[in-house]
Amino acid sequence: MILVDSSVWVEGLRRDGKVEIKLLLGKLLENNLVATCEPVKLEILGASRKTERKALDAYFFDIHSLQTDEDIWDDAINLSRSLMDKGYKVPWNDILISSIAKASNVPIYTLDKHFQLIKKINKVNLLFSVKIK
Repeated sequence: MILVDSSVWVEGLRRDGKVEIKLLLGKLLENNLVATCEPVKLEILGASRKTERKALDAYFFDIHSLQTDEDIWDDAINLSRSLMDKGYKVPWNDILISSIAKASNVPIYTLDKHFQLIKKINKVNLLFSVKIK
């Protein structure tokens, strides 16, 4: 299983999205290796256009969803505090996604540079990410 971040979904679903992203996402879906979680579903499904909603809802219905329990929220709070103490500003949803992936022992497929910062503290496995310059 690989937790696919919303940054990959956005790029993969774009008509003019990067081919390598589309291909890898397609292969992961084909092989039933994609996992999602509530924050990713909210980011993608909550921001979907009216015309895309039915198809996206059906799409996400078949994808394995990693659950979020109280321990994961506690881990996210601690991670957020650690990041802030080091001077890093990271969106809460990325912190929560990282804690979910860590608890589920799955890598994150992402294009979001915030996960590089999170990785310095949370030791989460990133399948693919942009490099911070």
